[in-house]
Amino acid sequence: MTFVARMESRIEGFSVIGDLKWHVWDGVVADLWDVSCGDKAEGYYVSPDPRLFVALDVDGDGAFFVEGAKGELRRHDQAFSMAYIPAGVPIRGRVEGLRRIRHLDLHFDAAALTRRFGRSLDHEALRMSRFQFRDDRIAMLAGMIAAECGNDRPLHDLYGEGLLNALFASLFQIDQPDTARRRSPLSRRKLRLVTDYIDAHCLDRIRLADLAALTGLSETAMSHA
Repeated sequence: MTFVARMESRIEGFSVIGDLKWHVWDGVVADLWDVSCGDKAEGYYVSPDPRLFVALDVDGDGAFFVEGAKGELRRHDQAFSMAYIPAGVPIRGRVEGLRRIRHLDLHFDAAALTRRFGRSLDHEALRMSRFQFRDDRIAMLAGMIAAECGNDRPLHDLYGEGLLNALFASLFQIDQPDTARRRSPLSRRKLRLVTDYIDAHCLDRIRLADLAALTGLSETAMSHA
């Protein structure tokens, strides 16, 4: 099933430059925005899905300010300044002294993230707002994801999904499962389900998510098994 990003927004003073670039991967919608900013550009945003904002390029002597519902105010005035906004958390954004901002928005389905990482994912981390932070590793991955959104000849989806897995593992500090869990084998019945499916679809694209769904495991647990 294709994940569709849903967000309520009211904006004023922003104008999109060129065409919006975007890409959909399993459980993730990536939007690559390039916008010019008016003198008093501002917006209100709330989404039912978690979202990562990454400033890629900031043109001007001012900043883009993000304000939370409790009055928390954070300044974004450099490339690769980031904000993580949990599901349902409203924010206001306003511009002071910027002419242009290019940024990446990643909207993702929390259920799909759980499917990928299983018990290794700390759901409390999904609920924690981070209105301004920097991380060199996430910055590198976000830059590569943005480049793929703008690629006229995009690579295989497994490339983008691999970048996203690495980004989410860094963003939420998802550790490797313990050794005992990693070495748990499949039961004979589940192993037969998997091998029969592979035999029947050997000429098609076989996704880890499909195999995990057959066995009732998370993608991480299926991979280790």
